[in-house]
Amino acid sequence: MGKKKWISNLYTYCVLVIASVFMVFPFLWLVLSSLKTEVQLFEVPIHILPDPSTLQNYRDVIVDGSMFMYMKNSLIIALITTAITLVISIPAAYALAKIRFRAGTVFFMVILVIRMVPAVTQLLPLFQILSKFHLINTRTGLIISYLPGSVIFAVMLMRTFFMEFPQELEDAGKIDGLGLLGVIRRLVIPISLPGICSATLMSFLSTWNEFMYASVIIRSPELKTMPLGIQSYVSTFQIYWGKLTANAVIYVLPVIIFTMFASKGLIKGMTAGAVKE
Repeated sequence: MGKKKWISNLYTYCVLVIASVFMVFPFLWLVLSSLKTEVQLFEVPIHILPDPSTLQNYRDVIVDGSMFMYMKNSLIIALITTAITLVISIPAAYALAKIRFRAGTVFFMVILVIRMVPAVTQLLPLFQILSKFHLINTRTGLIISYLPGSVIFAVMLMRTFFMEFPQELEDAGKIDGLGLLGVIRRLVIPISLPGICSATLMSFLSTWNEFMYASVIIRSPELKTMPLGIQSYVSTFQIYWGKLTANAVIYVLPVIIFTMFASKGLIKGMTAGAVKE
């Protein structure tokens, strides 16, 4: 029995190692490519390691300065979208999880159906609506376009978490004189922080990485987000691979570091409600 368990564990770890290599290799290749010159990038045969390595691509990107403008736009849009998402989704998720009303199930089914609709099919009507209100080529218009998908996902995630919240704690809070908002603010939110943090992180990342809506709604160079800024290194006749990869590394690295530190809370929040005790 012990030998079978050892073989099973070995097989599991081998699969995990292989899967990890496949997931890490693209990012490793990106980093190594950013340390190469344009000539080295197209050498035949291909050399994985840069020889010699250079930081010229990073110097060019930093001296150009546009990267900081793109990152500022991405940060502003992602933070505002995430904040509005939390303000709307926390009470909505709590209502769907804890308050019984006739249309509750129907309302949740509508949310599920909307979530299943591909985002690309919503782009044209959304563009027409934003055009009528003169919100094309504005940060406000882009934030409005992100909110429906972000709010729906956060509601679905936090509803599952709130359903596991002990009813006894809510009753105790009401006995102590707390109203509905007081229960949510003083009891539900502090205890449900892992789920809320997961929803926050997922909302921020989905907005931070979004390209399709931004490419249609944003026109001015000074309003471009980071994905659009990276795409600008792809021209009709040439792709500036060195600067593109350097920008991509700078863009992705903070997110990877933050996710690594927040992974414990993220996993706990994402798996909440998956196992019944």
